[in-house]
Amino acid sequence: MSRKEEAEIERALIESYERLKRSGALYDIGHHSEAPDIAKEVYIIAHDRGGSHVSLLTALGIKEKARFVDSSNQRHYPPERGILASSEYILIGQHITFSGIDYVPNLERNGYNNNLPFTEWKDGHVLSRHDNDSENLREFISREEIYTYVRNNEGGGHVNPRLSTKKTDVKMINLMKGSYVDGYMHLNEGPAVTSENFMPAYATIRQIGWEIEKTLENNFPAIIAKASHAPTAGPRMKLGTR
Repeated sequence: MSRKEEAEIERALIESYERLKRSGALYDIGHHSEAPDIAKEVYIIAHDRGGSHVSLLTALGIKEKARFVDSSNQRHYPPERGILASSEYILIGQHITFSGIDYVPNLERNGYNNNLPFTEWKDGHVLSRHDNDSENLREFISREEIYTYVRNNEGGGHVNPRLSTKKTDVKMINLMKGSYVDGYMHLNEGPAVTSENFMPAYATIRQIGWEIEKTLENNFPAIIAKASHAPTAGPRMKLGTR
């Protein structure tokens, strides 16, 4: 790879990081529809799919040495007998407030104790629930499954009517339909209300995006230092040669 090609890929990584940060900040103030864009940037930065898609980190030759931030809740699996039927939220919290039930990404609240190779990170479980049809009575969803599905099917990566019968697709379709929303409540003696169906997925995507932000900042500070998070007025100029 020439220096010019490397500089162009590095610029693409910096811009993807900038978009990821902006989408995350917008999500955090209530623009939850940013979740598919977060999934798209995670995919661009870190996901490889054979020869058809190479991540920016792989293109730069720096992915193998990176250690990916794992901000999982501290837990002991399998769950205790009393919560066997409950959903398990590994990157997010379920909050019950005076205004309703909310699913909230942990962000930095739990810190993080693990820095993992990419394969171990992408295969790590981020959601689980009771499932009578599974051998161990639990269904699991990994980081890779959720960011790939949301990027492809919620963010416009593919036009995909939800008719797939593949096991992975079925559990992701059910996730988006509310299979991981637990509980309901009454507000001011009104009718029962619960969380919107997609919120466990979207909150989890936001936390995965946060992990990628921290992974880039921790592993490649010299590259990330070139990012600009403020709007630039006027033309963008660089040194040139005649």
